[in-house]
Amino acid sequence: MAEQKVPTSVRERRRLVDVADPTLSVRRQGNLLEISRSSTYYQAIPVMSAERIRQDQHYFSRFVV
Repeated sequence: MAEQKVPTSVRERRRLVDVADPTLSVRRQGNLLEISRSSTYYQAIPVMSAERIRQDQHYFSRFVV
């Protein structure tokens, strides 16, 4: 059987981790994929749009004395 190539980006390797797998721990999967355990749980925070920032600044400027 030929070996499968492991994806090169951390994002792609993180998608391969199965948190619900009872036979292989997240730690072991991370070691095999050469990624840290904490990166398997990482979720990017969405970037706020410029329009939303302006709206927030306008709203909160009313409270500045």
